[in-house]
Amino acid sequence: MGEEMALTGRWRRAWLVLSVTLLAACAVPSGPRPPVTPSPTSGVAATQTPAAPATVLGVATMTEGRCQCSTLHLISVAGSELGSVTLDAGAQPPLAAGPQGIYYVLGYQLMRLGADGSTTEVGTVARAPGGDGSAVRPDPELGSLAVAPGADQWAYLQSISSGGNQTEQVWLGEANRGPRLLVSTEQSPGAPSTEFPGGWTYQLMGWAGGYLVLAQMPNGSGSFASLALEVSLVNPQTGTETVVSNSQNCPISAVGASGGYVCFQQGGGQATELVTEAAGISTGAWPLPSGSGYGAAAFDRSGKQILFSNCEGCGASPSAADLGSQMEVLDTETGSIRQLGAAGLVSDAWLANGQIVATQYSQLAYARRGSPPLSQVVLVDPASGQVTAITDDSTSQFAGIATS
Repeated sequence: MGEEMALTGRWRRAWLVLSVTLLAACAVPSGPRPPVTPSPTSGVAATQTPAAPATVLGVATMTEGRCQCSTLHLISVAGSELGSVTLDAGAQPPLAAGPQGIYYVLGYQLMRLGADGSTTEVGTVARAPGGDGSAVRPDPELGSLAVAPGADQWAYLQSISSGGNQTEQVWLGEANRGPRLLVSTEQSPGAPSTEFPGGWTYQLMGWAGGYLVLAQMPNGSGSFASLALEVSLVNPQTGTETVVSNSQNCPISAVGASGGYVCFQQGGGQATELVTEAAGISTGAWPLPSGSGYGAAAFDRSGKQILFSNCEGCGASPSAADLGSQMEVLDTETGSIRQLGAAGLVSDAWLANGQIVATQYSQLAYARRGSPPLSQVVLVDPASGQVTAITDDSTSQFAGIATS
């Protein structure tokens, strides 16, 4: 899988958990910014320990058809299609790009679309048992999916509604072994908590250092994606959770392979903080203008540069606001921030070879008022900002990076 994980919301655009966005309310710049320096209270300069780079097999995308069905595509970075599979109309299964292809759930079976265009049954996704041991009815809602770097383990979410209560479960599937319940938490319809007044949901961010990365996000969050107020590392053998961060003021956008993360602080100071310790110790803080939203973060291979996007009002589906999104790159050693590429680009992933994958939004001149923009997955040169198309379908949405 990729070197970093990024959070996503629960809408169709954000099925993949490998690398899309988490947004916090901060600000849109008006033109190039002067260099800024880290806050004197932020500690040492931010660093990430590079992990062994995974070889990119292809970019996973999803397109929408007139049949009201979705098609998953695995495309090489050169733009040639390696394989595709069309799902039934209305089907919205959890999916994840990972080792050897794209993974998705079909009929409680974990399937993989490989680079040779074939679909393979990888394992089983369990139906949650009821109190008497029988399957829960109605069937649980399947949420996000995450596949371990070795493809020998996979985790998925199930949400169970019963009697006004909502139970969130994290299950672990393994090769040649039945699924095991790792985490189960029940939300009762009682008084709301101060941390999650509207309730919350789990979201899987991927894997880091052999641990499953699990986030709690409040329901009803807006802009780029839902805001993660708590992120934990889950031991896949014991189910033990270790909290990485729990903050209402600095929701996390990306978690690096070493467990360090990027969050976008809200409130006083309007600062971007890069935190690399599990204890939540801030190792770098760089001010950003207030008034917009920031997210879609990714580390470069060295961990010394951070890619992110800002967009005021970007939300749950392609919308007019996406046309104004702007990618930026922060150099953690100098504190300088520069814009990258034209408006309408949202960062998706920073590959180990230096290339950047992004989604480019555009609008036809004769489009009806209020119609969603077109979207295309592209490669962006990190030095010049030059864009090269990966997909040619105007409904393409990024769904992750598949590795070999």
